[in-house]
Amino acid sequence: MLLSSLITVPIIGTIIVSSVDSYKKSSVVYTKTIALVTSIINLIISLVIFILFNSSTNQFQFVQEHYNVQSFDIYLGIDGISIYFVLLTTIIMPIALLSNWDSIKENVKSYLIIMLLLETLLLAVFLALDIMVFYIFFESILPPLFILIGIFGSDNKVNASYYLFLYTFDLKCKRAKHRGSPKALVTKVIREILLPAWLMPQGMVTSLVFIFEKLLLVADMWVIAVLSHPYFKAECKQAINYKGVKEQRVDGSSNSRNLDFVRCTLVAGKPVFGRKIHSHSDNSRIANSMFKRSIHTTRSTLDPWFITGLVEAEGCFALGFFKSDSYKMGYQIQAIFKTTMHGKDYDLLCQVQDYFGVGKITKHGETTLQYTVKSLKDLDIIISHFDKYPLLSQKWADYKLFKDAISLIKNKEHLSREGFIKVLCIKASMNLGLSDELKLSFPDIKPISRPSLLNKSIINPNWIAGLASGDGCFHISIRNSSTTKLGKSVVLKFHIVQHSRDTELMEMLISALGCGKIELMLKQSAVYFVVVKFQDIFEKIIPLFEKYLIKGVKALDYSDFKKVANLMHNKEHLTEQGLSKIQSIKLNMNLFRKS
Repeated sequence: MLLSSLITVPIIGTIIVSSVDSYKKSSVVYTKTIALVTSIINLIISLVIFILFNSSTNQFQFVQEHYNVQSFDIYLGIDGISIYFVLLTTIIMPIALLSNWDSIKENVKSYLIIMLLLETLLLAVFLALDIMVFYIFFESILPPLFILIGIFGSDNKVNASYYLFLYTFDLKCKRAKHRGSPKALVTKVIREILLPAWLMPQGMVTSLVFIFEKLLLVADMWVIAVLSHPYFKAECKQAINYKGVKEQRVDGSSNSRNLDFVRCTLVAGKPVFGRKIHSHSDNSRIANSMFKRSIHTTRSTLDPWFITGLVEAEGCFALGFFKSDSYKMGYQIQAIFKTTMHGKDYDLLCQVQDYFGVGKITKHGETTLQYTVKSLKDLDIIISHFDKYPLLSQKWADYKLFKDAISLIKNKEHLSREGFIKVLCIKASMNLGLSDELKLSFPDIKPISRPSLLNKSIINPNWIAGLASGDGCFHISIRNSSTTKLGKSVVLKFHIVQHSRDTELMEMLISALGCGKIELMLKQSAVYFVVVKFQDIFEKIIPLFEKYLIKGVKALDYSDFKKVANLMHNKEHLTEQGLSKIQSIKLNMNLFRKS
């Protein structure tokens, strides 16, 4: 009887409070007292249960069964975990009533009924042993809690009530699948504030904007954008002519693969659920970049040789082995082409994606993004490109082995033990070789010989631009000097880094550019192509990248590098004012760049 008493006492209190005449002045104090006494009685009952509870057993205690309610049996019980939740609930309830004794002055009866009802439902959740009963009581908590916050909350109480209800109920707004669905523009945003539709500012739709957000993985939800929000207005001011639109159907067709279009209908001011962009997001820079790409949807104009050069720097051809009981050898094999770059280079990565027309961009780590292509059909496009515009570094050998492995996979040879071992031997010769797990599982695997790159092509300037956009660095250093009037000297340095096995390629760069030198860093297994002579930088490096452009965020570093070169060419670095300008530029380059 003790457990059922915990549930029935607040129900009795709710009935008494609701029956009191609320028009009498004395009834307010009377109803408050009834509610408080009810909660205290429940606290006493829970304390009795706690005292009688046997903590030496792991079985349910005080079990009450077969309470037949319309052919539905209810089972109540308590264990070592729920006992503390029950005690916590009964302690908090009188404290909550006392803390709001004088602050709730309107709708007092409604407030007390909701509080007692919540106590009943909470206790039922902790005491129910049947999963269906538990679910029913758990979901039943949401409506009174929604009303409690919405009516008796403080600032932004309506918003808060909707947050709680929607997120707890796990409501996800999904795209319309037929004409009977809610009419709205469905898109994706980075960071949102949930609002009920009737609280959103009404107005005419000014434009269609689609934002691609597969990379941030904040919440995989379809949402509705408020296009009248100041965030959109500020970004669209120069790009969009505002026109009132009563209704706009979006059919999902687009030439740009970087946009995630959906079939839906747009109606001004009448969405069912709405979200608006949070204007102070930590990801505002990426949001702006994504927003601008949603307006300018032209296809990628990257030169094919630039793509090859960029992949030399940031790309990787890999064979993934993933444990799976569905395969005879216990592993699923997947060929993967990927290009990894900093989040600041999202736009450049999208251009690479547009160029190939396949693959997807995802978040990879805290600050990096990754463009990946995995399906065999899509990988044919990748292979076609690199057959026509071949890699010039030792990464070509990885590509050749990668291509051989794909042939085995296409012919289903990897499903047999012999074919599986062939692919495993290929992987052992690629990149960093086999993982420790694979070495332990297959200790007898011997790497096959890596193919040799014999006939290297003439280096294309666009290839150099692509390589420099990935592995290049424009560096400015200010050193102490006894030979200058200010006691300081400015040194410009441009370098490209590759693996030490690509020393021959660095020598080809020297021949192609007619300048530079090689620096070997054996401890880092790296080789550097370095240009420090000012005349070579000003007359060869800068003219090259003026014609064959650096792309991505590194283009900003190149622009600053060029500014300093021009200041030095004009001898301004020999003056205090010019040196101060150079110091200021240097402090906002490379890793120190703020935007």
